[in-house]
Amino acid sequence: MEVWFPGLSYLVAGPRILLENYKPGVPISITTPETTYVHLSSPDHIRELVDAPEELLSLHALSKDMFKPEYTMNGLVVQDDMQQNGNLHTRVFRVLLRSHLPALTDPLYRLLSAALEDRFNEAASLSASTSNMNGWSTLSTFEMSKKVVVVANARAFFGPRLASSTKFLEAALSYPEHLLTTAEVLRFIPRSLQSFVAPILMRNQWASKIMVSHITAEIERRRQQTSSNSNQAQNDVDCIQFFMDSTRTNTRKNGWSTEKIVQVLLGIWFAAVHQPAIALVYALEDLCAHPQFADGIHEEASALSTPSYEAIDSLPLLEAFIRESCRLHPSDSISIRRKVVSSEGGSDDKGEDVGRGYIFQDGTRLLQGDVVCVPSQAIMLDPHIYGKDSAEFNPGRFLRPAETVASTHVRNKFTELDPSYPIWGLGRHACPGRYYASLVLKIALLHVLEKYDIKLGSSGPSELRKFQFRSSIVPKASAQIMFRRRTLRN
Repeated sequence: MEVWFPGLSYLVAGPRILLENYKPGVPISITTPETTYVHLSSPDHIRELVDAPEELLSLHALSKDMFKPEYTMNGLVVQDDMQQNGNLHTRVFRVLLRSHLPALTDPLYRLLSAALEDRFNEAASLSASTSNMNGWSTLSTFEMSKKVVVVANARAFFGPRLASSTKFLEAALSYPEHLLTTAEVLRFIPRSLQSFVAPILMRNQWASKIMVSHITAEIERRRQQTSSNSNQAQNDVDCIQFFMDSTRTNTRKNGWSTEKIVQVLLGIWFAAVHQPAIALVYALEDLCAHPQFADGIHEEASALSTPSYEAIDSLPLLEAFIRESCRLHPSDSISIRRKVVSSEGGSDDKGEDVGRGYIFQDGTRLLQGDVVCVPSQAIMLDPHIYGKDSAEFNPGRFLRPAETVASTHVRNKFTELDPSYPIWGLGRHACPGRYYASLVLKIALLHVLEKYDIKLGSSGPSELRKFQFRSSIVPKASAQIMFRRRTLRN
């Protein structure tokens, strides 16, 4: 019981336990049901963690433990060593998707606006049929955010054909929940039994089957179209096409099969829906809690002649607002996770055995199988870094002082990689889709501010609107937001 109690308590209170034990620069060791998590916050430790060889500290090995991709992602095989997995998927999301964001901005703007309108109109019709609330309607903030993000992601990932399929969108919305549930159950089952239990768990996972069949059909349709029109380049601007174009140039060496592309897209889909949706929930709640910023953001946005990528990306108060919202309300309390997969054991200067694992330059030692990470939430609340008001909502901390909003410049971009703001990770494993995620958040907030008044529903204060599971901080499904359409905005 002494071993399991702290591990089980971590499942329901991981972020709280970490905050209560955080001391700047001091390693923190916390027991979880599977292994020990060692949290490092000193700049030297973080730097060494980011630069450590993949064959010693591996993100991919940990991902296998967490998500069981061979069962939940259509048989995706992930190697512990990053080099063995290749870097094509990183290039697609970090380079190609980012470079095409200007072309994607207009369709994303239209899709996100329509998706938000659909959600709000649906809730308004329900409210109108029950009671009169002076024009206010309510909806589940998290459910609304997930549906909106799924519509945008489907367009950017899979193209307009799948993004317009109701059946596919329903599956794409449900798949992350199915994946998480299945992976979580498998984490508590001995590895020797997982291959027998997994098919039973996945038997009723209809979302995965629909996504696989639809994405496979879309890729094959494009391959056939390319074969029949060998001299005609495809004009699709989406991740499917990026993968196909990237492998066509050297099929013999780097070519990915249709199955491989589908597997990798499924592997990325969970984070691509989960993280932006949570960030959108908390940003909307922060707009409700701090309405004084809404007019400022709308003022700077109203000066835009067109909602182009460059224009949206140049709004300093919106940038600072989102950055501050994610600082105070991250979706996860830790980042930069790595698993100790190889041994550097040996003897110290006295000839004594120092065990097997990984040893940092200052002597801090990890055992093989441990997970090392960075306590990102605690760092972003650290008053030594963010001042005495570190727990207060203040987007101004990320702005350079200026007399007017128009002349204000953002001090730190939301997508910037920064050890004091490690929500995106650092180094070669930093989130490759962060520029896309940032654009989706900005478009959604701009549309809400333009069309609606919003306020919090009756779900209570912020701490009662979310729950903790492992290291995650997740909005409750019961948390609601209230809105009413603006008839005129001055």
